[in-house]
Amino acid sequence: MKNLLLLLVLLFVLFGCNDNRKQEETLQFNQQFDEAIELMNQNEFQSAKGILTELEETLSSSKEHNDLLKNV
Repeated sequence: MKNLLLLLVLLFVLFGCNDNRKQEETLQFNQQFDEAIELMNQNEFQSAKGILTELEETLSSSKEHNDLLKNV
């Protein structure tokens, strides 16, 4: 959980100086990732897998979010 928090902080620091679109996009991806983690904590693995699969497909087409893609 600490690693996830650290990742989120680092992502916000890394993308904090970029335009608003990138910030909003990063925030959305982080929210989806957090939702998937929460579902896994509730033993909802199929739902979490669906979110993570979709997130992986989206992030793999973007070179800007490599750190989050590695965690997915």
